[in-house]
Amino acid sequence: MAAQANPFPGMNPFLELHWSDVHTRLLTYMSDALSELLPADLVVRTEQRVSVTTDHVVRGYRTDVAVVEPPQFPPTRQASTGASAATPVAEPEVVLVEPATERWLEIRNRDRLVTAVELLSPTNKREDGRAAYLQKQRDYLLGHANLVEIDLLRAGQHTVAVDTQRLRPQAGTCHIVCVSRAAILGRREVYRTRLTERLPAVRVPLRADDPDIVLDLQPLVDRCYSAGRYWLATRETLDPPLPPDEAAWVSEKLREHGLA
Repeated sequence: MAAQANPFPGMNPFLELHWSDVHTRLLTYMSDALSELLPADLVVRTEQRVSVTTDHVVRGYRTDVAVVEPPQFPPTRQASTGASAATPVAEPEVVLVEPATERWLEIRNRDRLVTAVELLSPTNKREDGRAAYLQKQRDYLLGHANLVEIDLLRAGQHTVAVDTQRLRPQAGTCHIVCVSRAAILGRREVYRTRLTERLPAVRVPLRADDPDIVLDLQPLVDRCYSAGRYWLATRETLDPPLPPDEAAWVSEKLREHGLA
């Protein structure tokens, strides 16, 4: 069976119905995309385990994707942003937040964590798992690690590290990426896209002397849809259901591509 292209310009809501598989695929694709852009002395690892010490308590975490700096590698080289002329890099909405009062953590591991990338799962946004995720988020924000949080799920509570009351009002279903830089404690860089819009190409911070690299989310989601044959899932019932106007738009897109 020939692969079919994603019928939607941005996030495909039917991918949410099979998130365990989609999550695994997207992490692999993100890891590969980031690895191609890193300086020679940095590496990217999927589900890298790091130990974080705060208030004399050691906690072990598994990041979804971690950019780490092995101590035996040579000095820093300049990184390329990797953005092609055909892929515009999105401009984030900058949000100022109150800096945390407990400022430093020690990340004790054989490798030094530079940037953690978290692709949120339903558990991270539900009562049974949200508290644990927020503790991990807090520990990263109080430490020397950059944190990139990607939420492509409609269900569950708002969880990324920015208060929705500080964001500009925006109608419609939104997917959100929140970038927290270790060097700027009181600022968040927020990317929001509606269901009808292309997912952004976002800036991923590394060390203070490195230029950002760019993670373009849309081709990775499109690849996931095609490689996983998720056009076979488009007759399933979305949960949660979409508002009537967005449901009508989704139905029209499916009809245009012969999937309705």
